[in-house]
Amino acid sequence: MTGETHQQGGVLVSVIGFSLLQKHGLLFSDVNLGIQWLMMYPFVIYGSVLPDLDHHWDSCPDRGLPSLVINKTLHLGKKSCKKMEETMTAKERRGSAFYKFCSVFYAKHRSWQTHSDLSFFILLGFLILLLNGKFASLSAGDSLFLRIMLTGLTLGVMSHLVLDMMTTDGIHCLLFKAVNRLSKGKLRLPEKLRLVPKWGMFSTDTKWESFVRCLLKIGTALSILYLIYQAVKGYLPYIISIGG
Repeated sequence: MTGETHQQGGVLVSVIGFSLLQKHGLLFSDVNLGIQWLMMYPFVIYGSVLPDLDHHWDSCPDRGLPSLVINKTLHLGKKSCKKMEETMTAKERRGSAFYKFCSVFYAKHRSWQTHSDLSFFILLGFLILLLNGKFASLSAGDSLFLRIMLTGLTLGVMSHLVLDMMTTDGIHCLLFKAVNRLSKGKLRLPEKLRLVPKWGMFSTDTKWESFVRCLLKIGTALSILYLIYQAVKGYLPYIISIGG
């Protein structure tokens, strides 16, 4: 999916995700709900394009200083890898620990470093540790900010990965890949996750993507209307019962 679609997905997940967090009591009870959403929103939008920082810098969806640091880190090993690819055979590279180390920092677009379950689980892991009080040295203000930031980034990255699963390229599943290796071929779980067939019509920047983007916009509008209704229904003279 293109950046525009990912950002639209971020808008939708910011509304739905926030509503679910509120429903399950995972928001701060002593902080205004509107303020919490406004604080979380920019991190959701940033998270929704964060995996695409594996692009060349000129093609990155965000070019702020944090994005520059992330982009350069993802490409630190590029020159070393290219040099070894010119001077070493494929067999030599497979046996080279240095090449393997450098390749971790040689991300290509939609490579496992960014477009896999790894990035989502890392963010989710830090969020769970924070929720369980594992960072006791943090002040109440620091904890509040980090919790909102990590929640927003996690929701945004999740929306990005789900949307990319709705294209022919899909995303990498490192968990299934590890299981396949540990089973020594006894299990053959899919190492690429897709929600659509590998047909050309489901590629990026097609009519399919335009259709998905349209659905995201409709879903966002309906979600916002629902939240507004929930906020004002107590002031309405009559409550409409959908169930009859």
